Amino acid sequence: MENRCKSIFDAKIIFGLAIIIAGLVLFLENIGLIGYVDIWDWWPVILILLGIGQLAQPKECRQSWTGFILIGVGLLFLGNNLDVFYFRFRDLWPIILILIGFSILRHTTWKRKNVTQSSNFINLSYILGGGDRAYTTQNLEGGKISAIMGGGNIDLRDASFQGESINLEVFAFWGGFEVMVPRNWNVNIQVTPIMGGVDNKIRQAVDTASNKTLIIHGTVIMGGVEVKN
Repeated sequence: MENRCKSIFDAKIIFGLAIIIAGLVLFLENIGLIGYVDIWDWWPVILILLGIGQLAQPKECRQSWTGFILIGVGLLFLGNNLDVFYFRFRDLWPIILILIGFSILRHTTWKRKNVTQSSNFINLSYILGGGDRAYTTQNLEGGKISAIMGGGNIDLRDASFQGESINLEVFAFWGGFEVMVPRNWNVNIQVTPIMGGVDNKIRQAVDTASNKTLIIHGTVIMGGVEVKN
């Protein structure tokens, strides 16, 4: 099934490119082709690109609040690292309280809308936060789940899909989540763990002749994903 929420600013692509660029810069520095570069000064660019990625998603997949917050925080830290301006974290911590307050109001105001919304495509991003989500659609089309310093539980036990298989793309960095699937589903895990882990707690399907297969693929970096039925 085609991923309608695919973006060139996908979290895995951003982190992969960041690692490649960091390695290339360090290599060029070591062989003397460039001068000293403190690559840690530029880490906020990752947050900025993740934010742009959220805003660049199709309307039905977009998470504007998350995007604006990531871009704002990234610009703030980048400006401080490059001496464009200076601030101390203790001067800005009240902003965290403000963001928490907005988050509470947003979820309270939109809670009814989110609960009654019918979605056949999973598109979840846990960034510096968490939550639980249950799906009951009988026409699930697959999805994408990202967890960056956050996590949650995804319950698919009452869901189903047409055809023989669907794909679930996962990415976790300093975070993780749990996916619960129906007992009659087969699960094919193709996740690459990097200093992280994938815990497969799937018991044998009740219906051994089941032709329903959930294919989970992606990358887990210093995080974890647990799948069980």
